[in-house]
Amino acid sequence: MGSLSVQETGQSPGGPLRWMTTQPLFPGVDRTPLTGRLTTTSTEHTPPPLEYVTNVTDQDDIRKAAVSRLKAQSAFWRLLITFAILWVAMIVIWALGSPHSYFWPAWVIFGTGIALAFSGMNAFGPRNKGISQAKIDEEMKKFESDS
Repeated sequence: MGSLSVQETGQSPGGPLRWMTTQPLFPGVDRTPLTGRLTTTSTEHTPPPLEYVTNVTDQDDIRKAAVSRLKAQSAFWRLLITFAILWVAMIVIWALGSPHSYFWPAWVIFGTGIALAFSGMNAFGPRNKGISQAKIDEEMKKFESDS
């Protein structure tokens, strides 16, 4: 691990400008002095080979997708109940206030209905199967034929 040090680089209204520096843990990655954000300083660092990144089994991926889908469905039903209560409350307020005037709760129902539709698509819509190796190979062939 690298050692920590404080460096001063000039003056700011609040005193000297300081930041913490370390020896980089990853080659080619450093912190910018003013923001402290990580930046890439060289192109020598390459990501690890794909076989090291994708070391999970298909069953793990399927389980994660199933859990994610069930959480989305549960969130959809909670959102539907919340919106139904909101819609009834808005209609009651409208009916008690001025029932023969413009039906303004329609805008609330319309706006929350859009959110509900997107939530429903996420919960019950088509499943994202991810990228298959066949699709990757097909795309690579397109690049090879272009060059």
